[in-house]
Amino acid sequence: MIMRRQAVGRSEYYIAAMRRWVPFLWKEPHALLAGSGWFMLTCLPLVTFGPALIALTHYMRLRERGIKVSWRQATALAFRQCGARGWLMGLTDGLALFMAGGCALSVLEEGLPLPIRLIYALLFIVDLLYLMSGMYRYPALNAEPGAKVGMMAARGFLMALNNLGWTLMFFFAQLLALMICALTGVGLFILYPAAAALLAACAYESMLRQYLPDTQDAEEEQA
Repeated sequence: MIMRRQAVGRSEYYIAAMRRWVPFLWKEPHALLAGSGWFMLTCLPLVTFGPALIALTHYMRLRERGIKVSWRQATALAFRQCGARGWLMGLTDGLALFMAGGCALSVLEEGLPLPIRLIYALLFIVDLLYLMSGMYRYPALNAEPGAKVGMMAARGFLMALNNLGWTLMFFFAQLLALMICALTGVGLFILYPAAAALLAACAYESMLRQYLPDTQDAEEEQA
């Protein structure tokens, strides 16, 4: 009975994340346009992808809470307070994406022995899970700019693995948003980045409420 209550409470947290995310997309489209626009300009060199995503997550999280924030303040957090941590996290995501693509191609390669194919398939799953954990890693580093990248990576990976079902739900919600924005062409660049970052922030906060419910409730009262 206790486990059932815990499961119900947990699902309420995640459903609340979706209820925060979806209405904001309709009510505040200008925030999506502003966030995505600044993000695209900031990450144009590509190597600044990590800090730019941290800034976008910070910007969208505060906008959803009704707190005024400028992109200059968001970038100050990402590039100054996070320092090289944001750069390193973006680099690891790029490497994971490259490795996932290579493993996928290797699995599909003809004539490859079955044991080797299984190893590549396992590596592909690990890389994909690490990429999905980004929806927790970037908001976590956003909340704790001075934390070590290794600790944030481990936290995000464990959150994704321990709550795989809900992580997949959030991930597929991001994919659905990606497909919808891709159909509009320009929406892929001016709407999707901010929408995905906002869902990541909502998902992380909902996930965190499992472990620190009192702290999260107090933050909501202050907000």
